[in-house]
Order: sequence, then C-alpha cells, then structure tokens
Amino acid sequence: LSKVYIGSGLTGIGRETFSGSKGMSVFLCKSKPTKIGKYAFNGMSAGSNGISEYELDLSQVIRFEELAFNSAAFLRELVLNENVEFIGSEAFVNCSNMNGSIIIPQDCVVSYRCFNGTNLDRVIIRVKEGETFNAPVEMFSGAYGTLTVIFDGPALADKYFFSGRSNDYKTHVH
Repeated sequence: LSKVYIGSGLTGIGRETFSGSKGMSVFLCKSKPTKIGKYAFNGMSAGSNGISEYELDLSQVIRFEELAFNSAAFLRELVLNENVEFIGSEAFVNCSNMNGSIIIPQDCVVSYRCFNGTNLDRVIIRVKEGETFNAPVEMFSGAYGTLTVIFDGPALADKYFFSGRSNDYKTHVH
C-alpha cells in the first residue's frame, strides 16, 4: 500500500487502521474525522521511506485515543479543536517532527505522557474558572527544544512534568 486517498464522509479513523504501514508515500484525507483510534497511525514514518505528502485535517477531532500517533514522524503540526474532550496516554509520543504551538481547551482531559518526545515550542493550557488543572505525569517529558507552557489559571504539576527534556523549558501561570 503506497498511496491512500480518502474522500469526504469519514467520521473517524479506527484502532490500528494504518499502524505499522511502511512504504506509504502519500496520505490524503479530504474528510475531517472526529475521532482517532488507538494506534491508528502508529509508527508511520516520513521522508524517503515514508510519507512525503499528506493532508490530514485534525481540527474537528474531539478524541485522540492512546498512542494514536505513536512515533508518527510525518506529523508536523497539530491544531486542536476548541471542543476536544480527550487526549489519551502517549497520543503523540515520539512525534519528533511535530512543532509549533497548541492550545489545550479547558474541558479537555489530557493523559500520561501525551506530548512526550515532541518538538512543540509553546503550549497554552486553558483552565476552567474556579478549578485547578492537574497536569498528568510526564506530560512533556523527553521533548526536544525550548518549550514555553502557559497555564491561564491555577495548575498542579509534579516534578516529572518536564522530566528528561533535552533543552530548556519555561512555565507561566496567568
């Protein structure tokens, strides 16, 4: 399987749909799925032996199950829907080419090591008024580059929140 074209109408990408796909060079999806299943894009590479062209609009996804994009090197950026409800454990673990900024909405449940091993440079975490954000263990551990995390309300993060980061990090509570 070297090329995948998905038209409109797809509402979700299920468990292990493309897990371990090797040699796929093109992945174009015209749909805007609302759910990405466990291991859906597990281990999909980028470059000469992997995806060189892709289109995957994740802006309508409300659930990213655990390990959904585990080691998916083709993923370069992420735009989270303001209604995203859940980001599972290690959903984006080792997506080392994923960079830029993300905003995590106030009602989103984030899980253990969800952004471990990414290259994000700025994260804003919305905190519901009157509540405290309880950061999951190792949420950003093992990530690359300099990362700024901004909490727009009270937050609790344990000592392992940034553990194993290869460079600098900054946190701000507003």
